[in-house]
This record gives sequence, structure tokens and C-alpha cells, in this order.
Amino acid sequence: MVRAFLGLALVVARLAAAYPRTCATARTRGLSCADHNVTTRDGYVLETHTVWNARVASPARVVVLQHGLIDSSETWVANYGGESLARQLADDGWLVYLANSRGRPPYRHATLGPDDAAFWAFSWDEMAALD
Repeated sequence: MVRAFLGLALVVARLAAAYPRTCATARTRGLSCADHNVTTRDGYVLETHTVWNARVASPARVVVLQHGLIDSSETWVANYGGESLARQLADDGWLVYLANSRGRPPYRHATLGPDDAAFWAFSWDEMAALD
């Protein structure tokens, strides 16, 4: 069971490299975006993003959006036009931070790679406490 899950996770990891990153998608939707890396205490390097509307003088409010399970920050910018939540918030003057949890592309760790079984040895507890 675990071996099958790890195999599927590796396939997903390799496929994810072919898809655009969150900031690339945000920019095609007319938003400004910056990438940031955050390293957790247990070594996972999480990619996060800041999104804003450059036409808004200076965002006065800040909000953090965290995706659900089996998802990524891309979900907040994927809709076209003004339909995504990140776009609506940015248009209303918010500085929007888009967080990702471990197990999402680009799959980085300080000492482990996605081919290592130990990379995937985490639970929802670690995701909630450390991400």
C-alpha cells in the first residue's frame, strides 16, 4: 500500500514539473506575483507566493489563503477573468499570500528528495503544526 502510494506520488511529482507555477498563472490573469521559499523546522522547503494588483496604490490589508488537501496555491488564481478569489481580493486592495503545504510541487527538502521514502513520511499532524 505504502509502496503504491509512493509510486503514485513520484508520477505526480514528475508530471507537476510540466505544469505552470502559481505566479506564471497569476501573471496571465493580470496580477503581480512574487515567489518565496519557506523552510519548515523539519526541512521541507515550501513555495509560497505574494499576489497583488499593481493598479492598486498600496495594499492596505493582508490575507493568507491556504489550500485544502490534495491541492495547491494554484487553486486561488486558476479561474479566468476576475473570478478567482485571489484576483477579487487583490482588486479590492488586499496583499494576498498564497501558502502551500508539504507534498505539493516543487517537492523540496533540505536533505531529502521525492524519490526518498522518508520524504513522504509525514502526516496531517506535521502539515498542521509545521507548515
